[in-house]
Amino acid sequence: MSILNFRKTFLAKIQSRLNQIDVNTSTDEQLLIAGALIKQLDAVNQINPVSVDTLAIIDNLSGAELDELALDPDSYAHVINIIKNTAVMTVIARSPSTMAAISASAEWIKLINAETSAINIIVSSNTAMNALASSETARTTIGTTNGNLFSSIKINNTALAKLIAGYAGKNPANYADIASLFALANDVNAIASNATARSLSTSIAVAFDIAKTISMVMAKLIAATAGLNASDFNDMAALSANNGAMTTISTHTAALGLLAQSNVALAAVFTSYSNRLLLWNSANAIAVLLDVARTYLLSISTQLTFYPEYPAIQLSKKVWILRVYAADGSTSGNTSYKYINGAGTVNSLTEPVNTLYTVSSPYLPGSSRSKASILEITSTYTGAGSGFNRANYSYLQMEA
Repeated sequence: MSILNFRKTFLAKIQSRLNQIDVNTSTDEQLLIAGALIKQLDAVNQINPVSVDTLAIIDNLSGAELDELALDPDSYAHVINIIKNTAVMTVIARSPSTMAAISASAEWIKLINAETSAINIIVSSNTAMNALASSETARTTIGTTNGNLFSSIKINNTALAKLIAGYAGKNPANYADIASLFALANDVNAIASNATARSLSTSIAVAFDIAKTISMVMAKLIAATAGLNASDFNDMAALSANNGAMTTISTHTAALGLLAQSNVALAAVFTSYSNRLLLWNSANAIAVLLDVARTYLLSISTQLTFYPEYPAIQLSKKVWILRVYAADGSTSGNTSYKYINGAGTVNSLTEPVNTLYTVSSPYLPGSSRSKASILEITSTYTGAGSGFNRANYSYLQMEA
């Protein structure tokens, strides 16, 4: 019988005995017995199942027993006192056995989540985080509570690495930071294959800011997000060279979202014209990449300078227009180009760009106006003098 159950049972039995005594008709012997019972009732009632002097008892309690202590009205206050005591929590956070026991208790994790000083101690302790990250109960409670404890872990490089490792089925003690977590292909395969570990790696800046710079990591995260086998791809070169994989990715919004945030991934994909054409043919890809990756795309784009006297047809290849602007301070007129309407394969509608768009405030075509199968440009810019009135187009050629 646990201490908590002993106390409850003992108190209930003594109270039942006392309730049976009629003081008015009791003998002296019965009154002496009643007094002794009252004294014992008071003594046992003051016993706390867990006390600062007996923290070692936590190690021998199950998660269910610790939950019971945290939920019991008489023990709750004492549990709170332990969690609020920074000296005691510091000792607890250094003890692998005590932290393992606490990590099995959802109720203790919830109480820690509500105490800032305890959170700081836990998150800063490798021992404590190893225990929490290794416990499914602790991980689930931290995630579903989604409170201050989770928030603190998300901004701590070491704590987050251990939590991700735990979700991926790895030993959290083996990882000191995110860089070490992403160092080995097998570890990243495990992370990419676990939905929660992958989500933490891609949605939290502390992790993703590192992930997006590593070709191997991005290949596996993008592949797994698109429903592919992460272990099939060693780096972005391998992923971008696989036409089947790229076909899947080109229409997968979440995978495209990861691709768009990583210059390493974008560089590998855009080296291939077959990949460019896959993306060009995907309205979804055009929308996502323009929204997230336009700055990178502009860095690898070609600039075409067009004067009013130039012939209208400039390019016969499929192109992706990223930016248009008047280069010479023209005061009137428009430059116009034809873009694809819907899924058509020829130019259909004309988009005028007036002289108000400059290098500092260019015209940035949206996804519905950015594709041209045969780029036709005209211009009526005037006002900047002879030899000027230039219209500048930044574009990517999307087929060989």
